[in-house]
Amino acid sequence: MLFQYYIEGEPCSASALTVTPNDTPNINETGDGFRCDAFFPDKVLSLHALSVGQKMTSGAMSGTIRVKLEVKTEDVVGIIVRTESGPESTLYVVS
Repeated sequence: MLFQYYIEGEPCSASALTVTPNDTPNINETGDGFRCDAFFPDKVLSLHALSVGQKMTSGAMSGTIRVKLEVKTEDVVGIIVRTESGPESTLYVVS
């Protein structure tokens, strides 16, 4: 759960973000959070993000735009872990 993330450096309101080891390419820790590649339909992206993003033309993500997404720790209000074999577990919640 989070307040916002940044797409190609621009802040975007958010409420949740799903991150998985197999489906979140190029995830890297930054000094104040993490950065990764993400895929969005072109209709939800700004003109800036569309101009620097990469249009995917094949595979499962065909028709989406690949962009750089950044999350800052200060914007995270909760972390919930979901595993295939068990129930959800809350790891962190801002009180």
